[in-house]
Amino acid sequence: MLVNREGLKNKEPHYERYSFTVNSKVAVVVVVVVVVVVVVVVVVVVVVVVVSSLLIFIIIVVDKNIVRVLTCSLCES
Repeated sequence: MLVNREGLKNKEPHYERYSFTVNSKVAVVVVVVVVVVVVVVVVVVVVVVVVSSLLIFIIIVVDKNIVRVLTCSLCES
């Protein structure tokens, strides 16, 4: 192994540069994927909270009987 490494000394810098570019590309892809996933999760949570709060507000303001129906159906299930 030592002989092989000494024999490949001229190729090692090129190989290191190539592996560094591959690693940096992989790192960039991973960072982009993580950022996209975090943004999607945050958007979904915000939309769910806003929609659920609006629905609850509309149900409470418009008709209180719907709340009773919903709670009864939840209790039955």
